Amino acid sequence: MKLSDLKTGEKGVIVKVLGHGGFRKRIVEMGFIKGQIVEVLLNAPLRDPVKYKIMGYEVSLRHNEAAMIEIMSVEEARNIDKEKHTAVNNNDEEAIIDNNFNEEDEQEEPLEKKLHEAALKKRKKINVALVGNPNCGKTSLFNYISGAHERVGNYSG
Repeated sequence: MKLSDLKTGEKGVIVKVLGHGGFRKRIVEMGFIKGQIVEVLLNAPLRDPVKYKIMGYEVSLRHNEAAMIEIMSVEEARNIDKEKHTAVNNNDEEAIIDNNFNEEDEQEEPLEKKLHEAALKKRKKINVALVGNPNCGKTSLFNYISGAHERVGNYSG
């Protein structure tokens, strides 16, 4: 989900900041870093700019800038937490016991800490691309690393 998708009054946790160069440096210096909670305070009538609250201060961003920031909403974090607890349980009785335990956890741990942990878990996905000349060993390397058995061939596609 992108920061620009949030409505007025909603909160989210920053997962990662996309972009590069001066834009990324400026956004990170303003406090938009992973794990920080962002709240939408005010949407302008014509969509731009949007007023956000982060790290105790207010900042305005354009929609195209906010679209470069990936976040996790509070609802997404709660759904991930519920899925984690229900996936472990196969019986209905165990699920009821686990849901009660989950409610006790929410009282003990602050919401901000849980959101921060969920954002860091989501961020750990890594995308890798193998790029190179034909017949240089890309498929062989891929097969060795992944344990797959892709066919090696001297043809495109």
